[in-house]
Amino acid sequence: DENILKLQLKPLGTGIYPARLTLTSPYDVRVVDVEVTAQSMGQTAVLEMECPARQQVLQEVALVNTTDAPFSATATLTGKGYSGPRDVSVPAKGNGAYPWTFCPPGSGTYTGTLELNIAATGERNVYNLVGKGGEPLAEGHLVIDCQARSAVTKRLQVPNITGALPLVYNVYADLEILSGPATHSCTSTNRGDTYKLSITPLRSGNSWGSVSFVTEDGQYCWYSVEVKASEPPDMGTIQVSCPVRQAVSIKVTLTNPTDKPLLLRSQYSTPSLVGPPTLVAPSKEPCLFECFYAPLLLRKEEGVLRLISDEAGEFWWKIQMDATPG
Repeated sequence: DENILKLQLKPLGTGIYPARLTLTSPYDVRVVDVEVTAQSMGQTAVLEMECPARQQVLQEVALVNTTDAPFSATATLTGKGYSGPRDVSVPAKGNGAYPWTFCPPGSGTYTGTLELNIAATGERNVYNLVGKGGEPLAEGHLVIDCQARSAVTKRLQVPNITGALPLVYNVYADLEILSGPATHSCTSTNRGDTYKLSITPLRSGNSWGSVSFVTEDGQYCWYSVEVKASEPPDMGTIQVSCPVRQAVSIKVTLTNPTDKPLLLRSQYSTPSLVGPPTLVAPSKEPCLFECFYAPLLLRKEEGVLRLISDEAGEFWWKIQMDATPG
């Protein structure tokens, strides 16, 4: 058709493109104002995020405004664990971003959808969200300084991780020296209740473990625990003397508090003390252990005799030794 003029459009991006078309001939001049609105058909993408359970991570979706006027992007966000504002504004000829957060309530995979609609350009972008909740971080690290064979009590603040009432946790500890009630109940949705944890190390040294609070459906929170146990009180002081290159007997008595025979390992702090490497103590009965002081040098010294059991703990005696001329 001779009266139709075809225009070729090559927009650089979404937005409004005003233009003026001037037609001239020897007999006439005509001016036509043209306004072209370029809009995207929209896009679909998958966004993936990962963070520990009940922690929060932020991600932004970039927005570009190529028009001469600011516009607003309206968001529709669905899915458990996802949140973000209802809308966000982007200035003219500027950049912006839509911020959304992922906070998984527990371990597992959580799916959702984010839809961004820009009314000014007719653009609609849809994002499929895939969030992975990892194992939860510890609620805290508990460091306990105590003495072996002495009980210590600590109180732990246990949060309500589901927000439901009633909520009952099963309690698990991976150290034998940690003990407390087998279950724990939450009485509030917005604050934690305290749990009474008892620590009774049997021997000196450092131990590391954890206490976990587990719901019926497997969700849990936990504390890491570090126990620094100093030596238990000594069982007494024994004074002994002996001529050089001879031996004298040292006898100590202890009672096995358990319901079965108890194996104890002996430790001697100095070569002047010698004796059997182990002792088997009968149940609920006093037991006599005998070792020997056998000095090779003429001197006075102090030493320690230890009897150690995995079940009953550590027992030790101070030994004050005096080697006399033979």
